[in-house]
Amino acid sequence: MNKDEAFEALTEHWKKRKILGNINALLHWDMEVNMPEKAIGNRAESNALIGMESYREQTSPKIAEALEVLKTPEFYPSLTSNERRMIDLYAHETLKMKLIPPDLFETFIRLTSRAQKSWEKAKTASDFSIFESDLTELMSLIRAISRIQKDHFQFEEMMDALIDDHERGMRAEDIRRIISAIRPPLVDLVRGISLRIEKDPSPNLSMKSDEQITLCRKVVTACGFDWKAGRMDFYSHPFTTNLGTGDVRFTIRVNETDFSESFYSALHECGHALYEQNLPANYAYTPICEAASTAIHESKARLWENVIGRSEEFWNYFYPIYREVVDPDNRLAPEAIYRAVNRVQPSFIRTEADEVTYNLHIVLRFELEDDLLNGRLEVRDLPAAWNEKMRQYLGIVPPNDALGVLQDIHWSFGGFGYFPSYMLGNIYSAQFFRQMNAEIPDIKERTRRGEFSAILDWLNRKIHSAGALKDPMALCEQVTGERLNPAYYLEYLKGKYTKLYA
Repeated sequence: MNKDEAFEALTEHWKKRKILGNINALLHWDMEVNMPEKAIGNRAESNALIGMESYREQTSPKIAEALEVLKTPEFYPSLTSNERRMIDLYAHETLKMKLIPPDLFETFIRLTSRAQKSWEKAKTASDFSIFESDLTELMSLIRAISRIQKDHFQFEEMMDALIDDHERGMRAEDIRRIISAIRPPLVDLVRGISLRIEKDPSPNLSMKSDEQITLCRKVVTACGFDWKAGRMDFYSHPFTTNLGTGDVRFTIRVNETDFSESFYSALHECGHALYEQNLPANYAYTPICEAASTAIHESKARLWENVIGRSEEFWNYFYPIYREVVDPDNRLAPEAIYRAVNRVQPSFIRTEADEVTYNLHIVLRFELEDDLLNGRLEVRDLPAAWNEKMRQYLGIVPPNDALGVLQDIHWSFGGFGYFPSYMLGNIYSAQFFRQMNAEIPDIKERTRRGEFSAILDWLNRKIHSAGALKDPMALCEQVTGERLNPAYYLEYLKGKYTKLYA
């Protein structure tokens, strides 16, 4: 196999594997949004078939040969920098996959399909024991896979292998250093604000479902979401998925007692969707046409949801639209809405947490995952450990499992090492917005006028169009002039909430 044959083989393979991934994403989207409960057995078989076909495709001898040919000193230097990036990204991903024995991988796929449904049942019943067996088995598989990858890549610990799946170049010790930098100031800020919470009564945020849906569609449209290339649906845990070129879908959750749940889940998922809709199309079906990392993806969602969507300037723009949609007897003044959607109150549910307490939820999850992975915590003891950390960090204890240990879907699909990306995403969002302000000094005034095209254009040029050409830390340095710096996130929070809570 010569250089041209090797690259052609890889190009065909990337396209086939991407299409298989799109099919798998569609099956999962349908499983969450439309599928009847009794179909889970059949769907697990379908997921396993597609997953194993993708696995066989990625680990085939032909692809291994193509990668080996292109990595030789004879051909590798002659590749363009972007071609070398594609090869390096894919060689690393493929090797991590090839290290997993096929029977172990198939067991993992079948188990995660089943576990997602047992998690749903457990959450509905608020009974962790329904999910405990599947999670125990899944934890055993996660340990086995991460141990294999740790040993091969000589990672310091198993958690490094899991974090590497989402944040290339990031290690568990990096996460711990960031946690050490932000946890004490966040706990202090929460305690300081808690002294003033009684003076800031919670307003009535109830709203009819149809009004909420209309507002969600309007705000997503204003931000630049292309409705001809995507759609909005409903699910208990909001998410975004890319089913291929021209088909990016997201879900929201509607709660008639609090319109901010649907509104901000729409803005959050819109941030993800805008990233997917604006990835570099000229690299479609290649490893470059992907987000730089899970945290960079999350930073886009948190920027639109919080930094933009919870600002005074945003509500100055959006309030007239709100007035057109909402029943006159149920309207709030713009100042009341601004204070309400920025109210700091320790809460049980991560996805409903305010900006100040949110990352404490992530710290809790990372520490529990770390203990589970390293055998310091048994799955059966997880609910009690969860409640104790909630008491330590947020001063509250969940009254049941649904509001506590069962609230997130991630562990049911094997998403360990994933949660730190949410914390990193918040930190990246503040640093990116600081740079955007430096380059577009009137960005706040544009937000006040609802001119979000300037924001989207900046993100498209600086981040979206770059795809996965750089690792996340390198991309951050290219965009902002320095690596990830938690100080800007703390500065943003302290500035905003010190003013709000005097």
